[in-house]
Amino acid sequence: MDDLSRVLQEGMRGLLLTQVRRGSLSPAVPHEGVRSRASPAGSAEDQPFMLGSMVMVGGMHILVDGRWRLRRAASWVDGRLQVYASLWPTPPWNLHRRLVRFTCHNKPTVFTMRPGAGLGSAQGYLAELMEEMGRRLNFTSSLIPTEGFGSLTRSGSWNGMVGVIASGEADVAPLDFTPSVERLEVVDFSRPLGQDVVVILAQAPAVLVRPFLLLQIYSPQMWGCVLGGAMLVGLVMARLAVLEAEMDGRPYRRNISQHLISSLSILVYQSSTKWPTGMAGRLLACLMMVVSLVVGSLYCGSITAFLAIPFRSEPVNSLQDLVDRDVVPVVRSKATVYNFLKKQKEGLLGEVTSRMKALSGEDIGSWAFFRKVAAGTHALVDTHSGAVGRAKRFERRGTRCRFHLARKPVKVDLDTIVYGRNSFINTQFNEIIKWFTYYGIVEKMKKPYYSIPCEANLRSDHPQAMTLQQTQGAFYVLAVGLLTASFILVVETIGSLCRKAVADTGRRSLTPTVVRHHLTPVVRHLAKRPSPKRAF
Repeated sequence: MDDLSRVLQEGMRGLLLTQVRRGSLSPAVPHEGVRSRASPAGSAEDQPFMLGSMVMVGGMHILVDGRWRLRRAASWVDGRLQVYASLWPTPPWNLHRRLVRFTCHNKPTVFTMRPGAGLGSAQGYLAELMEEMGRRLNFTSSLIPTEGFGSLTRSGSWNGMVGVIASGEADVAPLDFTPSVERLEVVDFSRPLGQDVVVILAQAPAVLVRPFLLLQIYSPQMWGCVLGGAMLVGLVMARLAVLEAEMDGRPYRRNISQHLISSLSILVYQSSTKWPTGMAGRLLACLMMVVSLVVGSLYCGSITAFLAIPFRSEPVNSLQDLVDRDVVPVVRSKATVYNFLKKQKEGLLGEVTSRMKALSGEDIGSWAFFRKVAAGTHALVDTHSGAVGRAKRFERRGTRCRFHLARKPVKVDLDTIVYGRNSFINTQFNEIIKWFTYYGIVEKMKKPYYSIPCEANLRSDHPQAMTLQQTQGAFYVLAVGLLTASFILVVETIGSLCRKAVADTGRRSLTPTVVRHHLTPVVRHLAKRPSPKRAF
């Protein structure tokens, strides 16, 4: 039995069933154990070995530091089971300062470390969880920085943290791994720490620039009805004026344009002298004034609300929104999300895959990339922890958020940590994780790291002054008016210059010869007339 314990790797848990003969079995190491009811009283040494064959059961004996070795725990001799110890004893909860090696790499909100520092200086909710594990299990730790979670290479080996665990260089990888069948062949996963959904991080809703907001209060149909009604009233008033003149027997010069202008002036609260003098015309003008008052009041109230509540763009809240917009989806290369999307060929996920762009974790974590996300040209498709952890570094407390998380997730994953196969701390870690998740301690650890410092809607205890973005519509209309007036001024100036040039050309055509030719007869006629006598 001792020879088998030395040959087998530490952590190869299980029961060893062997068929031995009397001369090949050495006495077992004395120990306290649990006996079966079918077993006679006494220890292993007190039991005589029977001639012939027997079935021996090798159980697990755990040492104080978590290591273990095989020992004879039971035997079956001549139809009788003899149990000398527990086949699967309770693991120790005190590892007596045994060293536990952690392989890890920096991931914001989850696990970040400083070069050369230990677990005590690491940040992230899983770093806090590992520290709590160390206090409860009484072990020491060392950090092994590793690049990447781990993927299968062409040679069939694993790189990253999975490769370090599989090779036995480390015991635990305290990062939020997504369980997969491929990884399960070389490592063990812990109990789920919670859900880590795959989300879309895109541009936050931005204030829309609406240059002609003043004209967008009413729909085109409403504007058409208002202008059409005013013109109809102008035509009716012009006809009434003609009828009134005929009934009074006085001459009347028809001028429809003046009545149209008078009717339109009512809409902007301007008076006019071109109104019919009869009762019917005055009644029609009064009704037009009432209509203009209602339309104007509604316009003023609506524009006040429009200016007080600025319009914002619709954010990306689903895969459909991402597909419908001219936005480049970006994923981390060699990550679980990247491998998942590469397999999608149909539907919305297939369209996202055909347009996606893969970048390294270093590139995605830079401001150069997130500037494009804030501008609305790119969107990050990643796990919730990865997206929030990278984006929150570029948000400021008390300011409006630059980024937005889609409401509908792409998919839902589970968060686990990774152990070596049959690790000596697998059972203890899983038991602590079970109760920590049950009582919400893990979520409480996550909360400080997943809170975003920015504000989706800024709040204030006093009225806020209206900004230029809210009142920009009036200035755009003013600018258009100034440009139109300038254009008309230029046209009028050019026309005036052209008329003056034509007049100057006409004057230059009257040469002195022409003038003399026309004036000679007049001068001769005046010379023949007698001069008038002067009175003294």
